[in-house]
Amino acid sequence: MPADRPTYELDGRDFSSLQEFFVALGEAINGPGGYFGANFDALEDCISGGFGAPETGWTLIWKDFGLSRARLGPDVDTLLDTFRRFRFIVDLQLQ
Repeated sequence: MPADRPTYELDGRDFSSLQEFFVALGEAINGPGGYFGANFDALEDCISGGFGAPETGWTLIWKDFGLSRARLGPDVDTLLDTFRRFRFIVDLQLQ
C-alpha cells in the first residue's frame, strides 16, 4: 500500500450488524465516539464532506472480512461499492 495514503483499520469481530459497523467505522477513522455515517446516505455525506478523513484516497484495512460478509450479507457489497466509487483502497483480510 502506498505510504502517503492515510490508513484506517477495521476489525470484523467488532460488529455484527450494519448499525454496529457504522459505529466501528466512525471510531476507526475519528477515534472513540467518532462518527462517519450511520447509514449509506450519511456515509456518502461523510466521505464527500471530509468529516475527519480525507475525501478521497485513503486505505481501509478490513480484518476478518469473511466474518463481516457472513454477518452483514449483501450490505457488504454496497459498502465496498461506495468505498471504491470514492477511490478508497479496501484491503480485505480474511483473518
